[in-house]
Amino acid sequence: MPALNFPTNPNPGDTYAIGSKTYVWNGTGWAISTTNSVLASIITATTIVVTTSTNSTSTTTGGLIVNGGVGVGGNLYVGGTIYSEHVQIAEATMDSTQSLVTNTNATLIDQYYISQFRTAKYLIQIDNGDSNSFEAIEMLLMVTNTGTVKATDYALLQNNGELGAFASMVEDNGGNPLLKLYFTANDPTNKTITVLRTALKS
Repeated sequence: MPALNFPTNPNPGDTYAIGSKTYVWNGTGWAISTTNSVLASIITATTIVVTTSTNSTSTTTGGLIVNGGVGVGGNLYVGGTIYSEHVQIAEATMDSTQSLVTNTNATLIDQYYISQFRTAKYLIQIDNGDSNSFEAIEMLLMVTNTGTVKATDYALLQNNGELGAFASMVEDNGGNPLLKLYFTANDPTNKTITVLRTALKS
């Protein structure tokens, strides 16, 4: 690999090309300048700047793609929207899922290991596009050390009657018990169920 013999006393905006890479002096360090989605080499004690404006629509698109995890030791500022199916804030987590229910069978809409969480709060939206009927409900669940589920519904909104019923239970799952939340629809029309679960670690 060629030596990185950066020019001395550069001015902001000055560039330095070596191999297939171009570096730009940003006033405090030499940063890699790129117009494509590439994996930048790590350069000690400098700032890495990706100048492409390619937006991200998945985990494999955007101006910078990282196949593994990312550790950030300081603050993180995001100018756009953060997309994630799972968010953890200290001892609490947030997860979101979506299910399509088309029958009147008990359908599993969420589950988690009771060793992970003691208490969970649900915000659930049901969209029945076939009949223009909608429902929103809040639920609170707590699991005891013996595997007993305590549950309460404390908020319910609907515009055309309730669309079904919810039930929760703990299944042994080979010694690693799972709390499972089921929904049973009142009729076999198409219903999209969106679930937001906020849970507190055991």
